[in-house]
Parts: sequence; C-alpha cells; structure tokens
Amino acid sequence: MQPLFKAMTIILLGEEFDVRMVDVGKMPALLTITGEEGGLSRPLSFDSIKHAVDKIISETTVQVRLSVAIEFVMAQHEREVTFFGPQPDPVESTKELESGTGCYMQEIQEFANRLGWTGEPLQGPSSTWLDPGVYTEWLGEGVYADKVYRSVESDERWNILLRTAGLRYTPPRLIQRRNSIS
Repeated sequence: MQPLFKAMTIILLGEEFDVRMVDVGKMPALLTITGEEGGLSRPLSFDSIKHAVDKIISETTVQVRLSVAIEFVMAQHEREVTFFGPQPDPVESTKELESGTGCYMQEIQEFANRLGWTGEPLQGPSSTWLDPGVYTEWLGEGVYADKVYRSVESDERWNILLRTAGLRYTPPRLIQRRNSIS
C-alpha cells in the first residue's frame, strides 16, 4: 500500500446517505490523518482545505463534504507523484504478471499484436499498451460487465426508492394473469 493511503482515511457518514441525493459530493465525510507519515514527501495538514471545513472534530479529523475530501486526497497524491514519481513503479510492479494472476502473457501478447501493438514485448498491465487515439471505445468483456452492473445498480436504486416510499415492487415477470372462466 502506498504511504499516502496509510496516512489518511475518508469515512462516509452512513446516516447522512439518501438514495435520492443528486450530488453525492455534497455528502458529509470525515477526513482523518492517521499519523502514519513514513514515506511521505512532507507531513499532511488540513491547511489547504481549512476554508472548506464544516466541523473540526480533533487535530487529526475534520468533517468536510465528500467532494472536498476527494479533492484533498487527489492533491496530496499529485504532490507525492511529483516528488517521488509513480509509486509503485507501474512497469516494475507488473513484471511478474503471470505469477498467480491466472493471466498468460503469451495470450495477452498475441491479443495486443492483433490490436496493432508493434512495440517491445509486454511486461505487465500498462496504460501504454494501446493508443487511446485509435481505441476510443471500451473493448472486450468489460463492456458487457459494465452494462450488467449498470443495470443492476439502476434496478437496486429503483427498489430502494420504492421501499423508501413504502411501496413494494413486484417484477413484471412475477405478475400472473388470472385465467378467466369461459
């Protein structure tokens, strides 16, 4: 785990969540500095977001909107990447892709070649494998999985809304017509 992600946490306040919420970024969250600062370029502080703090809980915990917490984490991450470079190194950390992942590099290399890869042999997952200017659409099984998960999420949100309103949802496939007497 990267040192930055050991150094802070974002805690969502579940009692504040409402499925009808249009902007989740407005949801209150606790931003906590854990004190684990080993490996950071410099200690963390809330100075950069003090104007956006809704409530100071302690020296190491503040309540802010979720969007503010995310922006804070992203800014700290950018600072660390600027200072140390990407950690872990994307190339070095994926050299052992085959060991224990169920992926076979030869198959991946052949697939990449069919997509037009002409560079050096692949060493592991990397965003540099494909040219985003050429492949602008999502390919492979991820397209189907994304479609299924979006549908499941949409259905579940609808069911939560119905339950919140005190209604019970019966899927159309379970509604049966009565057989009329002829």
